[in-house]
Amino acid sequence: MHVFPPRRRIYLLRHGEVSYIEQGRAVPTTDVTLNAQGHAQAAAAAQALAGIPFDRAVTSGMPRTIQTAQIVLNGRNLPIEAVPELHEIQGGTIMHLSKAELLDTFVDAITRPLQPEDTFLLGETFGEFRARIVPAWRALLDEPHWHTMLLVLHGAVNRVIMADVLGAELSALGHFEQDAGCINVLDVNPAGYGIIRLCNYTPSNPLKTGMELTAMEQYFLAFPQATASEDEQPAS
Repeated sequence: MHVFPPRRRIYLLRHGEVSYIEQGRAVPTTDVTLNAQGHAQAAAAAQALAGIPFDRAVTSGMPRTIQTAQIVLNGRNLPIEAVPELHEIQGGTIMHLSKAELLDTFVDAITRPLQPEDTFLLGETFGEFRARIVPAWRALLDEPHWHTMLLVLHGAVNRVIMADVLGAELSALGHFEQDAGCINVLDVNPAGYGIIRLCNYTPSNPLKTGMELTAMEQYFLAFPQATASEDEQPAS
């Protein structure tokens, strides 16, 4: 008789859609909350996960992840924990950039052969980012008192976690997308060996109909520079 290793399951979500630019001005990433589309995406995830017996729920503590987790849990009597080290990669000041500079800095922020010293939107380096995400992720795996976890985080954070599962380098991050409100399913054995069973599943649009842009390309189009003529100055 074969005895297979027990595995625990993690439902790793990206938060629902938010609006980082409102009325031509950037909203602080620490404060931004779900927009109407984000609420609908989280509700679709809640429906897809309605029968899952979560015994732990963890977020980064940022409002958009807490909101998404609350919608997905839909009143279940399960506390929502926060692990601040799992917050999204932090960009720098970019509103002053021209359209061409923003395009170069923003759209290719992840979809290029990344090196540890490369920065995200003139802010945090990817090396620094990975150095805080991976230990926090592995610490969750080291904690024994859970079997099925809801983990609601961010696009770049999820990429680093899945790259860690795959044993991949930073250059792999741009090769798998994380759409707003998506669900990933990971199984992990007691030794910490992970299996990716599902990646970037969006319950409201499973076949990605009409979804041709990356998340970063969509966010670029929200900036006033994206629609400005070449001789116009960026908004202050």
